[in-house]
Amino acid sequence: MIEEIDLFAGFFVACEREDGLPRLRLWRFKDNGPEADKAGEISFPEPAYSSHPYVNRIFDTPTFRYAYQSLVTPSSVYEYDVASGASTLLKQLEIPGGFDRSLYVSERIQATAPDGVKVPVSLVYRKDKRVAQVSRPAVVADSRPPQNPLYVYGYGSYGYSLPLGFSSNRLSRSIAVSSWLTRTSAAAATWENPGTTPARCWSSATPLPTSSPPSNT
Repeated sequence: MIEEIDLFAGFFVACEREDGLPRLRLWRFKDNGPEADKAGEISFPEPAYSSHPYVNRIFDTPTFRYAYQSLVTPSSVYEYDVASGASTLLKQLEIPGGFDRSLYVSERIQATAPDGVKVPVSLVYRKDKRVAQVSRPAVVADSRPPQNPLYVYGYGSYGYSLPLGFSSNRLSRSIAVSSWLTRTSAAAATWENPGTTPARCWSSATPLPTSSPPSNT
């Protein structure tokens, strides 16, 4: 699904959303004409993230600036070179007190709903806090996999895809999560609406409750 188009003298960027995640795809114009060829797609280093165009004030430019952040990467600004396809980090939000990104892991999985629908879920947890194995008495036969406490945050309505971010103002997607994970043996999750098209399919497939017509008596 195309969300917006950023137009420049020699190329344009199609800002799309696919399976709940943003995609930045570039097209280069042919000989100053309306036709354009695919010029690549900006790749991102993590499975769960948020990205969008940054401030680009120069129309005739060979580069494109975009914002990027994730559950474990603070808000950052990159510059993408259209010719080489390389991204350069320009700046990144400094976290007061420091933040060791190497302590945390972010994942994106597909949870299966009772009706079989796959729902994307973004996870973040501390590497040293995730339970790898649980000691149980030998006399107790228990084949259940080890589990962690899990804090779940989510929203899905009106075709809105819940964006991921690294913000101290939002517990479920912020440094506050990292602080919470530091103190507990826990993981955190963010549920995402994968986009307007799947959301409409889910909505139309959901039976509405029936009720009797209002009585005049």
